[in-house]
Amino acid sequence: MDAVSSLAMAGRTLLEEEELEEGTETPSTHLGNDSGAASEEATTEAGGVSAGLARGDESASSGSGPPKAAEAADSGDGGIYDSDGSPGDGGDGGGLSGDDAAVTSRVSAAPRSLLKPPLTLEIIPSQPIAIPDKCVFILGTGRSGSTSLLDAVNQLPNYLIRGEQGGAFWYLYMSWRLLVQSAKHAYEFHTHAKQAAVRFGERPSGWLSFNTVKQVYDTYAVRKKLPWFNDMHHSRVTDAARAFYLAAYGYHGPGIVSGFKEIRFVCGRAFPSPGCNYEDFDDFLQFLRSLCTDVKVLLNSRSSAAIADNGKLGKMLVRNGVINDTAKFEADLTVTHSWYDRYVKEHPSSGFRVLMEDMFNPEKNATLARRLLKFLGESTEREISFVRMPSWSTRDGSSKHDTSKSRSRDRDPKELRRHLRRLITDVAAATTVDDGATAAAAVAALGGSVSGEEEGGDL
Repeated sequence: MDAVSSLAMAGRTLLEEEELEEGTETPSTHLGNDSGAASEEATTEAGGVSAGLARGDESASSGSGPPKAAEAADSGDGGIYDSDGSPGDGGDGGGLSGDDAAVTSRVSAAPRSLLKPPLTLEIIPSQPIAIPDKCVFILGTGRSGSTSLLDAVNQLPNYLIRGEQGGAFWYLYMSWRLLVQSAKHAYEFHTHAKQAAVRFGERPSGWLSFNTVKQVYDTYAVRKKLPWFNDMHHSRVTDAARAFYLAAYGYHGPGIVSGFKEIRFVCGRAFPSPGCNYEDFDDFLQFLRSLCTDVKVLLNSRSSAAIADNGKLGKMLVRNGVINDTAKFEADLTVTHSWYDRYVKEHPSSGFRVLMEDMFNPEKNATLARRLLKFLGESTEREISFVRMPSWSTRDGSSKHDTSKSRSRDRDPKELRRHLRRLITDVAAATTVDDGATAAAAVAALGGSVSGEEEGGDL
């Protein structure tokens, strides 16, 4: 046993003697107290720390019986604490060495104000956070009718689905992941949080008291530097993400279905390619599903991922400097379509596939509308239309709401064409694909024209 172990044991012995003299009892909620263990109920809430960063699942399973020594003893502190959180023997099973005995003698003679009590684990009541009852998120591939789909859903009286926000929730998701990961970097605190989860349950263990967190820090700070020390816990971090969503979108209260649509959560954008995979996509959707009690995800695209069938999207992304390689663009779009199909197959209660062609086909859109209403849990007798909002491709001057036409009227046509020519030239000069083709060549491969609205800029 080293000197630190001796100091900790001597401090505990002195504390117990002081309690006996004063007739006090240590609270039984302290995991590091042997005297209260016999009076504790045998039932404990067991639950391991989240197995994956993106599941957001903090429900604790219940089991009977005392905490397992192997779980509670996983402290990573070299045996300083036993399975109950009290000072241990370092795992050597032996008595005090001559040096340790000398240290113990000096500790016993030290003023009591210099001795720290053994580490205790106690929790404070967790503060419940309001969670929106129902949310709808529309994820699309761009230029595939996602705005018309949003409008169809918003025709329901209690729905308010918003438009794009520049992929903001991707960055929220990444922040959530980093904060959860930082808890594991803070190994000292993470170890004791796992002990608390065995004693109190998975979610309550995220609300350790200030006294406990301070004790953990003071216990280890005298032994080594703690650059990663923090008391992050996945339950509280998830609550923080929910609070952000609630303030941004869900603030209208019960009975209102909120949400947003976004075209940036695709392979090649939020998910960099090559190498983007379904597991990351599914992970992100699991995060979105953690923001509300009931989440419905509408996955929208055209039926084909071929370049020829997605010319408008390709030209838009080239114009905005997002892509310049049409072969890579088609590969990314193919991967994204496969993600959409797989997710709906694996999660039929939360995922619904919408093809643009079905939305605007008079022979199919009525059936699609009924299926969509049923998926959302609404009456199939309601009437919703996919064509109420004027089409972006309208060029007959009949719609005053066509924003691309409004921009054209606001600017001189010659000046607009010059601006687009400069944009293509700048992109071509700044980026060159592997085969030597420029972004201008990519524009030509997609039809040679760059007219259309500015939608879906860089992520």
